[in-house]
Amino acid sequence: MAGLFCEDGMLICNLHSSSYLQFTFCPCPMLAEVDRLYTNTWCQCTTGYSKVLFEKAFGCEVDVELLKSIKLGDDICLMTVPGGKIIEI
Repeated sequence: MAGLFCEDGMLICNLHSSSYLQFTFCPCPMLAEVDRLYTNTWCQCTTGYSKVLFEKAFGCEVDVELLKSIKLGDDICLMTVPGGKIIEI
């Protein structure tokens, strides 16, 4: 079993893998005219938005963590839903 699934109101992640959300562009329309950020505060908005999308898709609570950000100088925007967790709502 790999990835994520929801069972009886719990999100179950494979113990050895995580799911990732990756963009080759900054997905935040608020930052379209911004070249560079010096903190990840604005990026946390996109992380929160992605959290809601995952929660709606799976019908249960998830954690989403920011790993990389184009606006912070990385080549991609990368978020993860960490593996090895069972999250009950």
